[in-house]
Order: sequence, then structure tokens, then C-alpha cells
Amino acid sequence: TRATTGNATTAPVFLTITSNKDPDRLIGIDVAISESASIEDAVRQNGAVKLTPAETLEIPAGATIDFKPGGRQLTLAGLREPLKEGDSFLVTLKFDKAGSESMAVKVLSPTATGLPPVGSTRKGDSTAAVSPR
Repeated sequence: TRATTGNATTAPVFLTITSNKDPDRLIGIDVAISESASIEDAVRQNGAVKLTPAETLEIPAGATIDFKPGGRQLTLAGLREPLKEGDSFLVTLKFDKAGSESMAVKVLSPTATGLPPVGSTRKGDSTAAVSPR
């Protein structure tokens, strides 16, 4: 995600979910840095993009689901503090079959256009880049 500016109370989170084998369903999201987090799909309507909330997200077997700018995203609402460049925080995704999976989300500059550099967290350690709070 990108650092927030001004008094922003919402922020999008972009990530990729891959189902290696079995189908599953994303049924919930926990994030300590905001009051709520939701799945939102970008839908083009009359030439404008409108974000539509989704309660759950079906993940077909072997599928990769991208949450990216201009498309699907996780939206954090009611941020408890500004997101600052270089910080990171945990997001826990709750799946119907796979249970809960936590990951670190790195906060990039407000003008970032890509993903964080490879190696910015240790592989397999979901808390390696989490900023203490």
C-alpha cells in the first residue's frame, strides 16, 4: 500500500492470493491499524470506476487473484493513524477452508507505482518487516 497524505481515513491494500490446489473462499479480514477492512471490486459505470463491496471472494482451485490499482482491492477504513512510508503492518486473511493467513504489508511512498523491492521481507516470516507499535 502507499503512504497516506493529509487526513486520509481510508487506504487501499494491493496483494495477490494464489490457491495452489483446492478452491476456497476469503470470508474475512483483520487489520489492527484500521476500524475495518473490506473487499471491494472496481466496476466501470458510465466511464467512471465505482468500488462495490463484496462480503466474500471465491477463489477457484489453482487460481491467482490479483488485488491491484484499477481493479479489486482491500480497503482499510477508519485508519487509526497515518500510514508512513517505510512502515509495515499485519493483515490477516480468513479463509473458509484454509483458516487464517497473516502477512506483512509494506507502506511505500505516496507516489509508488510498483511493488516493494524483492528481499524487503524475509521469505516465510510474516512478521519480519512489521513495525513495532
